Amino acid sequence: MIRILDIEQYSVRLKATIQKSGRLGFTADTAEALALSTAMSVQFARDDDGDRALYMVLRDGQPANSFRVMKAGQYFYLPTKQMFDAFGEDYINKVVMFDLTPIDSLDAQFGGRVYKMTRRELDRNKQKESEEDMAK
Repeated sequence: MIRILDIEQYSVRLKATIQKSGRLGFTADTAEALALSTAMSVQFARDDDGDRALYMVLRDGQPANSFRVMKAGQYFYLPTKQMFDAFGEDYINKVVMFDLTPIDSLDAQFGGRVYKMTRRELDRNKQKESEEDMAK
C-alpha cells in the first residue's frame, strides 16, 4: 500500500541533551512534539550487539525500570545522572546530545513510542566559542 507521508513528524528536530547535572533535558520543541507530560515515563534499551545503540521508550504511566518525566518551569527532563555516570558519559566537560529518530516498527514490541538516540558531542568551551561567534 502506498500512502502519503505525514510531514509533521519531520518538521521538528527531536533532540535531548545531558545537562551538567546529569539530567536528560528536552528542548521545548521536542517536548511539544513528543507531547511530554509528568504522567509519562521513559525506559531505556541498549542493543548489546552491533553498534550498541541506545533507545528511548516513551510510555504512559510508571512501569517498572522507568524514569518518570519531570518538569522544572517549562522544561521537561529525566533524572538520569546515575545511568549516564554508569555509562561513563563526560557531560561535565562535553555537551552530549542525542538526536531522536522514531522507530515505529518497535513500538508494539516495547509497548510505547520508541526513539533511537543518535549521540553527538561538543567540547563545552567550543560550544561557547561558537555561540559567541554567532552573536557577533
